[in-house]
Amino acid sequence: MFLLSSEADAWRSAVEMVRRYNGLVGRPKRRRFIVCVGASDATAKLPPGLEGDDEIVILRTDDHAALQAEVDVTTAGILIAPVRTRAGFEVVPGSVLARLRETADEYGIILGFDETFCGLGRSGMLWAHEWTGVTPDLMVASHAPADAPPLAALVVTQRLARGAFGGSPLADGAALLAGHALMEALSTPGFQERVQNRSWYLEDQLSALFYRRRAAFTALGGLGLMQALTLAADAEPMRAKLAEHGLLIRTTGSVLGLFPPLTVEESDIDAAVSCIDMVCAQEER
Repeated sequence: MFLLSSEADAWRSAVEMVRRYNGLVGRPKRRRFIVCVGASDATAKLPPGLEGDDEIVILRTDDHAALQAEVDVTTAGILIAPVRTRAGFEVVPGSVLARLRETADEYGIILGFDETFCGLGRSGMLWAHEWTGVTPDLMVASHAPADAPPLAALVVTQRLARGAFGGSPLADGAALLAGHALMEALSTPGFQERVQNRSWYLEDQLSALFYRRRAAFTALGGLGLMQALTLAADAEPMRAKLAEHGLLIRTTGSVLGLFPPLTVEESDIDAAVSCIDMVCAQEER
């Protein structure tokens, strides 16, 4: 694990580490990365820190044949987020991650997961990919508390760590202390079980709302404390009305994203769902 000062530093370090590793084992031509963003949103971009690298390409489909067509002798790795939140909201099926793992093993390339948003307990397990049983070769996670500098972690296999090199700005003391406090909380006995219970409660309440307000929503989905309601139209007007009532929700296109803190109480969930229900009722009048 390498602890760095920003998510951008972590992604740059990850890419350069893989390229350096390939050079050390006699495969210097393997420098190209494929970032799988899916087809849900055409505006999805590269992870921060990787912009401008012409050896990194975006694949806007999860079709396995299309991915295999992109892999060639210069491909070094495949990057994907188990839960996509950069330009929309989508939980990637475990079957897709399993096929990527098979492809990476078949061609001897690296599989990397973006856990910057969905990791650190938000899914109900420490890492979102644990729900699928698929293990990556590298992973990037981040923590950005309001009262401390950001902290990013690059986690790699021992094999890949051979490509590590100096020069990346390491995290400062305040960020490390905040990260240590978070990990202590996550490792407290019963904490993850509590997050799972709150997740199931949130899912249940949103499911009831979804079926009660079918005229407003077209889809409901999510994982853990990451849930999304999809509207038939742009979600921004509803976000603005919810904000007037004190409920802050993230929107992307037609999607309302609900991402409460890991310490959320059932009463907070009830209040949020009641607020959405009230706004929907006003819309139906």
